[in-house]
Amino acid sequence: MGIVRAVDAALTIVLFGINCKTINRIILPAKEVKEVRAMAGSKSIWVQLPFLQVITILFLLAFVFILPQSVNCRDYADESNGYNKTPGNPPILLWGPYITGTNENSAVVNIKTNTASRVTVHYCTEAYYNANASYDNSASDNVYSLMHHVALSGLEAGTTYHYQVCYDREQTGDLRFSTFPKSGPFSFIVYGDTQDEPPNFSQEERHKLVADRIAQEENILFVINTGDLVNDGNDAHNWDRFFDAIRLMATGTTIFPVHGNHDGNSLYFDIFGVSPYYSFDCAGSHFTVIDSVHRTPEQTEWLNTDLDNNMKWKFVFFHHPFYTSESNHFGGWENLRNEWEETFISRGVSAVWNGHIHAYERYLEKGIQYMVVGIGGGPYTTLDKVKFTGYQKSFERILGYSKVSVDPVTGSVFIKVIKAAEISQDGKDVKVFPRGTVVDEHILSSPLVDLKNVYACPDNTFKPDTAITRAEFVTILVKAFEFLPQAGKVFADTANSDY
Repeated sequence: MGIVRAVDAALTIVLFGINCKTINRIILPAKEVKEVRAMAGSKSIWVQLPFLQVITILFLLAFVFILPQSVNCRDYADESNGYNKTPGNPPILLWGPYITGTNENSAVVNIKTNTASRVTVHYCTEAYYNANASYDNSASDNVYSLMHHVALSGLEAGTTYHYQVCYDREQTGDLRFSTFPKSGPFSFIVYGDTQDEPPNFSQEERHKLVADRIAQEENILFVINTGDLVNDGNDAHNWDRFFDAIRLMATGTTIFPVHGNHDGNSLYFDIFGVSPYYSFDCAGSHFTVIDSVHRTPEQTEWLNTDLDNNMKWKFVFFHHPFYTSESNHFGGWENLRNEWEETFISRGVSAVWNGHIHAYERYLEKGIQYMVVGIGGGPYTTLDKVKFTGYQKSFERILGYSKVSVDPVTGSVFIKVIKAAEISQDGKDVKVFPRGTVVDEHILSSPLVDLKNVYACPDNTFKPDTAITRAEFVTILVKAFEFLPQAGKVFADTANSDY
């Protein structure tokens, strides 16, 4: 109906003339109007009309019929028998949209409304959206309920998608997220313990500050929350405050949660559609999430199998830390170390992130980097002046997050800890810091390689005191960092056989 009205209006305007100098006035006298109307009823109208008016008509018709139109969820609801048309107040968006379960070829868009509704997600690649200002795909979970998990499948790897969520006659604006690349560099965020402490402070006051800073970061593929997302995970109102705090962040990046002791059970798992322990891969790196709240023999057996892979980087996330200098749990959770640490060492884990302690701590033990990042908004924790073995660095009373960038070109992982704010000594006030305030940064070197594959004498022995040539040194670098060799002669004083 909208297109018909547009065409009718366009033809009326063109047929009856508009003065280009005074475009707001119809200038044809009554006599000429009758003549034009007579022309409109004749077969020779296209010959008799001025050439400029004919071109204008054709242009308007092409514009209306050929160019794609933006999705209007209200029109869509009017034309669909499946949508709720009951008069009354429209549904209100309580949670989301937020993205979960993303990989190279799929993702899940989630929302919750205050009244039961039906949901459709319209989406397309960024290239299509930039060219057409519309969407060419849609998906629905085909349920009439408060909670919705809409799966998007058949996506392209390493691609930015635009999407819009229609819930009954309401709609979101245009939003974006990205699928995982098959290879290449990528960045992600790790932080945790985002719960509030009413009536002392809310997620709006602290966690939102951190989440909004994360939303301002560019090219963040996903966010991992190391647990205690809320204060009471069995209470839906706690989740209301959580999703209010992450609204900007959640629409454009994927959330991967870690189960914390405050997060409850059934509601938490329904919200994120995950099991207590799970894993995923991204561009040659492996991510393992385990549950330190409810440990089972089945989980430990699964962990051994899950980490038995050839991924270059292996990252592990769980709530309670192996290592901490927090006074009440000095030394960390020894029972977890006894159960899992040997597996981490034997399977070549690169780094571990935890929460529970509301401070930032970094430890290096037995070749593995351990980081505590419980700085997402909860009440701060005091650390002991005496530090536990493996201690490297720590900060108390800060709000912030860890930004991790994996770079396959250099074979390194760059980690920055960003401070968004600082909590006063009495815990009542918050001082906001400028965007990009880095308080700690370090690099994870490329995982250990078989030295025989890098450099060894013909008899597979090593002679560290023997001088080496320039060509041999270049060969070591190429093999160690897995650079691709280039054909051709580079130096005049060396032969190809020297490399």
